[in-house]
Amino acid sequence: MSAVDWAGSVLMIGTPLLYLLAALIICIQPTSVAMRISRFIVVFAGVISIAVVILRLLPTASGATFAWLSPSIAGAVMLALVGFIGVILQYFSIRYLHGEPRRQHYDVTLLLTLTSVATVLISDHLLVVLLGWVAISLCLHGLLTFYPDRPRAALAAHKKFLFARVAELSLLGAFIILRIEHGTWSISEIIARYPLETLGLELHIAAVLTAIAALIKCAQLPTHGWLMQVVEVPTPISALLHAGIVNLGGYLLILFGPVWLQSGPAQWLILLVASATAVIAALSMSMRVSVKVKLAWSTCAQMALMLIECALGLFELALLHLVAHSCYKAYSFLSAGGTPQSWRINQLAPAASPSLKAWVFSAGMAITITSLAIALSGRFQPISPWLFMVAAITVILAEQGSTRIRSDLAFFSLLAIAVVSLYAVLKNTAGILLGHATITVGWGPDVWVGLLVLTLLAGHIMLRHAPNSDLSRKLAQGLYAGFYLDEWATHTTLAIWPLRFPNRHYPTTIGQTASIKNASS
Repeated sequence: MSAVDWAGSVLMIGTPLLYLLAALIICIQPTSVAMRISRFIVVFAGVISIAVVILRLLPTASGATFAWLSPSIAGAVMLALVGFIGVILQYFSIRYLHGEPRRQHYDVTLLLTLTSVATVLISDHLLVVLLGWVAISLCLHGLLTFYPDRPRAALAAHKKFLFARVAELSLLGAFIILRIEHGTWSISEIIARYPLETLGLELHIAAVLTAIAALIKCAQLPTHGWLMQVVEVPTPISALLHAGIVNLGGYLLILFGPVWLQSGPAQWLILLVASATAVIAALSMSMRVSVKVKLAWSTCAQMALMLIECALGLFELALLHLVAHSCYKAYSFLSAGGTPQSWRINQLAPAASPSLKAWVFSAGMAITITSLAIALSGRFQPISPWLFMVAAITVILAEQGSTRIRSDLAFFSLLAIAVVSLYAVLKNTAGILLGHATITVGWGPDVWVGLLVLTLLAGHIMLRHAPNSDLSRKLAQGLYAGFYLDEWATHTTLAIWPLRFPNRHYPTTIGQTASIKNASS
C-alpha cells in the first residue's frame, strides 16, 4: 500500500469519527462555544472527505485501502458530496433555527445521521453497511419527528418507519445469501467475481431483495407518500433528506451493479416500478402549488429516472445524476423562500402554446444538439436516453420560445448546446471514475424506456397545452391525488401497526377509515 493509499484510508476512517465527535460535544455541553467547535469539526470533516476523492485520483494511488474500507470511487464521491452538504446545512441552520427550543436535538441527530451515512459510504463489510443503513433510518426518524405534536408529520414518520424496516429486512436477506454463496463479507471481493456464467436461484433472490431495498429507500410508488408529507419538518432537514439520504438507494444499486443487473427479474422489477413512478410523479408535480410538495414530487421522479439509468447499465450516468440532483435539490430547498416571488414574476409573462413551426424547429435543434452529445460521448446505445434528451430539449426550446419575455430561441438553443456539451464531458468523467462501469443490456429494457419517454412527453403536452379537454381533466384529478396510492399505503400501514396521534390533536388511536382520511388530507 502506497503512502497515498494509506493517507486516504486514514482520512476515510476519520470522517465519520469527526461527525460523531461533533455530536458528542453538543450532546454533553450545548453551549454557543460547543456549537462553534462542532461547526469547525464539520467543516474539517467536509474538507477531508473531499481530500479522499483527490487522493484517489492521484497517479500514485492504487486503490488499496485498509481492511473493511471500501475501494469504491462512487462511495468516495458520495462521501465528498455528503461532507459538502453537511457544511452548508450547519451554517444555514445558525439563523434558520435560532431560538428553536429543540435545537440541541436537531444538531445532535443531524450529526449522528451524517455519521451513519459516512459509515455506509466508507465500509466494505456487508454487516457494517447494514448496521449503518439501519442507523440512518433511526436517526432520520428523529429528524422527521422534530415537531412531534404535528399529526401529519407523525403519520409520515410512522409510514417511513415501517417501510424502512421492510427495506432493512430485504437487505439483510440479500446480504446473508451473498455471504453464504460467496463465503466472504467483503463487498469488493463479491463484486470482483461477477459476471458469473449462470446465476442460481439464491442469487436471483438476493438481487431481487437488493432491488426492493433500493426502491423503498428511493421512495418509489407506492411507498412514496411519506416523502410528500414530511415537508412540515424544518427546511434543512428536507434538504438533507432529499440531497443525501433518499438517493442512497441509487448508490446501493451502483455499488452492487454487477450483482443484481445480471438478474432479469431484479432488472425488470426496477424498470417497471421506477417507470410508473417517473410518469406519475413527474406529471403530478405539475399539479401542485406548494413549493416543498412540488420539490418532493420532483425528487420522487428524479430518483425513478436514476434507477432506470441503473437498470439500463448506465452507472456513470446514474452517478452524475445523483450528484447533480443532490446539489440542485439542496439549493432548491434552502432557497425555497424566494420561489413565490419568482412565480409572480413568471406570471407576468404567461406562456402561450407553441405553434407547429416552433415545435418543428425545436425538434430539429434538439436532434442536432443530441447528435453533438452522442459524438462527444462516443456511445449510441442504449437509444432511450438519447430519445429522452431529444424530447426534453424539444419541450424546453418550444415552450421557452413561446413566452413574451424570453422569446430569443437562438439564445436558448446555444445555451442547450453548452449544457449538453458539459453533460457529455461530465458523463465521460464519471465513466473514468467508475472505471467505465457501463454494462450492456438487451434491447427489451431499451424499448420499454423508449415507450416511457413517449408516454411522459404525451402526458406533458396534453396537460400543459390541452388542459380543458375531458381526458386532461380526468387525468389531472387522478394525478393530483397520486391515483390514491398513498391512501392505500396509509390504510395498509395503519392496519398493520395503528398509530396514536399527538394528544394535542387526536386523543385516541387512529385506525378507522374516516380518521385516516382526515389525517391524510
